[in-house]
Parts: sequence; C-alpha cells; structure tokens
Amino acid sequence: MINQNNYQCCNISKIILEHYEGMKVQTGCGPLKLSYLQAIKKTLDLSLSSHPKTCAMRFDLRYPADSNNQIVDSKHISRFIDSFKAILAADLNRKGKSGRCIPRFVWVKEQKSSERPHYHVVLLVNGNIYNQLGWFTKNHGNMAARIQQAWASALSIPMCDVDGTVHYPNNPIYIVNKYKSDFQDCYEELFYRLSYFAKENTKHYGTGKKNFGSSRK
Repeated sequence: MINQNNYQCCNISKIILEHYEGMKVQTGCGPLKLSYLQAIKKTLDLSLSSHPKTCAMRFDLRYPADSNNQIVDSKHISRFIDSFKAILAADLNRKGKSGRCIPRFVWVKEQKSSERPHYHVVLLVNGNIYNQLGWFTKNHGNMAARIQQAWASALSIPMCDVDGTVHYPNNPIYIVNKYKSDFQDCYEELFYRLSYFAKENTKHYGTGKKNFGSSRK
C-alpha cells in the first residue's frame, strides 16, 4: 500500500502508483496527477454526502466532425455544465422534486492526435431519482437526451448537429449506495474507473487553459 503522506510531504504532483488511499488505480496509462485523484475522490464523497445512493454516468463529449478548429472554446465545457444544470432543474420541477438532486461533475480534456480535443465526463446524481440513461437515440425525456441537449446548447448549434458527438463507453452506469453491503466494493470500482481521468498523458499544459475540472460543493 502506498503511504499517501510521504507523497504529500515530498510535494510530488504526478506519480506512478498502484493505490490511492488503499484503493487500486489504473496503472497502464502512465503517471497520475495526485491533485486530480484527490479532486475525484472529494467530488465523489460530496455527492454521497448529499445522495447516499449516487448514480454515476460516464460519457464523452466530442466536437462535430465537420467543425473547424476555430469553434473550439475552453468555455464549452462550463457552458455544457451550466446548461445541463438548468435542464435538470426544469425536469425536477416538473416531477415535483426541486432541490432533491444536486448534479456534480468531474471532467478532463484530452487531445492526442486528433485536430480537436474531447472531454471525458462523469455525472453524479441522486440515484433515487435518476439511475439510467435511457435510449441514446431519443432527443427528449431521458438523461441521454438531456446530456445531448446541454452539449448542443454549449456549442450553440441545433440538436441534429450533435448527433454522434456524445459517446457512451461500455458500462457507463455505476450505482454506489452507502446503505448496501457492497458499498465499499462499488465505491472502489468506480474510483478505479475514474482514476483514468488523472493520467498525465494526452493533456496539454502551458496553454493557460484548463485540462481538468470538478465540482467543489
């Protein structure tokens, strides 16, 4: 097991390690940034403090294939989050459940060989209200549609122009319930999946633009 205090005292920001606070992390993607691992865990813990049954939804946001480099804006991810929060608030209001779900996010921007960056995102919500994405092809009425609507709004383009830009990897849904006997196993499984976000490779530094973000409250 890694002694976390030793790394903090040495002020090492990126390390190759196999565990973080006793939990396994992904080792096949190179060095991990310690501050990102800390932020991922903090955001997950914040969600569980509000919603003991938290549902995590993994997806990627990409730019339309026919877009050009000029439309890429570092503000797009923050606009996506703001738009999604507004869309979700409206849905909660329709359901008579206003204030009962605080959406939280962890995201990372990556770019390897492609012309445009893409975003890996995890959305954390109240699992007693939202626990599935629904049909990916729908354009309204489920969580997948809300995500697509928010991305279209962030890019200021019609919904039809973001078809294919929201990608869902295998096993995109995780349920972590503090009151279930398998809580710790589910928590560690999700943290292991999200530790990929902390990898140093494919991130561009020195540009003055953020590569990583997480909800702080």
